[in-house]
Amino acid sequence: MINYSMQIRTLLSLIILTASTSYAQQPDKIQAEQIMLRRFDFNKDGMLDDSERTQAQKIIEEQKAMFLRRFDVNKDGQLDANEAGIARQTLEKEELLQKYDNNHDGQLDDAEIAAAKQQILQQNAMLIQKYDTNHDGRLDDQERAAAQSN
Repeated sequence: MINYSMQIRTLLSLIILTASTSYAQQPDKIQAEQIMLRRFDFNKDGMLDDSERTQAQKIIEEQKAMFLRRFDVNKDGQLDANEAGIARQTLEKEELLQKYDNNHDGQLDDAEIAAAKQQILQQNAMLIQKYDTNHDGRLDDQERAAAQSN
């Protein structure tokens, strides 16, 4: 029998390598601003006006409340290290299942794992080809930031 938790960890590692914003990495201030613009600049003018900022704050507070209801086991209004770890693992697993569980059985079978691994490796190779400016075969912090900003 295949150890699916080990394969899921491998897939998670590959996802992180693709330079997508992940739960494992906190974006710096510039990246956070770019993420906010992409998500909440509804009129696409390159800035958040008062209305968009108010809407963004409302959505973020709603998501935070939902997140705390789901993962704040001791109900103290914040996530301790254990709760945060469980939240991260749960969300990463859900993301993998949503993206790669083609037969919707709640598990990744061998074929789905192989297809996911191939797709992630291809995405990683394309990112390296596009953003690896020093041609060392990997993305350093500056190259990863450039990839995340696009």
